[in-house]
Amino acid sequence: MGSPAGSNYLYKDGDPMLKVLFADDEPIMLEGLRFLVDWEALNYEVCGEALDGEDALELIGSTRPDLVITDVRMPVIDGLELIRRTSESDFQPKFIIFSGYADFEYAKRALKYGVSNYLTKPLDETELTEALQTVTEQILKERKASSRRDALSALMQEDMVSRLLMRENTEEEREKGLKTLGISPASRLCCVLVHGAAPDSLHMREQVAAMSGKEPLRSIRVYPFTAGSGKHGYLLVSPQEGPALDRALLTRWMEEMRPLYSTPVFFSASLQHQGPETLNSAYHEALAAELCRPDGPGAGWPASSRSRIRRRWPCFRQS
Repeated sequence: MGSPAGSNYLYKDGDPMLKVLFADDEPIMLEGLRFLVDWEALNYEVCGEALDGEDALELIGSTRPDLVITDVRMPVIDGLELIRRTSESDFQPKFIIFSGYADFEYAKRALKYGVSNYLTKPLDETELTEALQTVTEQILKERKASSRRDALSALMQEDMVSRLLMRENTEEEREKGLKTLGISPASRLCCVLVHGAAPDSLHMREQVAAMSGKEPLRSIRVYPFTAGSGKHGYLLVSPQEGPALDRALLTRWMEEMRPLYSTPVFFSASLQHQGPETLNSAYHEALAAELCRPDGPGAGWPASSRSRIRRRWPCFRQS
């Protein structure tokens, strides 16, 4: 079972705090778990407690813990059924299970679902601490591997978007890229360029994810891309039924993105376009907007030249 790759982690002395959830139908056991070990010293915060498997399943979905410690026998949904259902979801925490007696069949079924450890009651502080240290090592190792995969995937996607915008791909690569990004003839598109150092990729992905929960930005997909030295950009894609990528929405989007940058930046954006055939036009509009900014590459050009660019490439700029 994979460790969850979440965001908004708490940190203690530079290390991420992991979240643990307890599930047991005996309140005294839940209380005992809280005080049996020093959770903070082990880099854990208790994010929830459940008195049956059904409540535990709901809490797993809402709190997304890194680790669940659960009794085997509980009403409504027992511990193994809880693990089985969680294993079929898109979020899969680690599990440590315990029981009032050693049950070989339960242990065998638990191992089938990838349970990290099987302990027997009464729980022993040393035994639980050792189990926690082992599972913590697994979680952090898998998280690092996941971060590396995410970073590589992000770089490959940035290159794909750049090639689509600049028409630097074969027809086969183009079709594959459009399918991967979900760009259809009905998609609304806008290209935004930013002059300055790109923000940390992890923080940027977290911010984009956070915006997906806000109206009217909820249905907009954002794809970062590189655009040469000291410059990067974002391709905004809105589905046919999504919001228009107009000035008001772009202003709101830029306001949400601006805190990612430690220094002042200048955004230059194209107008809204529709369909994959307009990707290159959207990119050139954003470039024209950058040329026309007060301190941009075209700042020394005659006013008549900048005016012709604005007429040729209508665009939107915001400092």
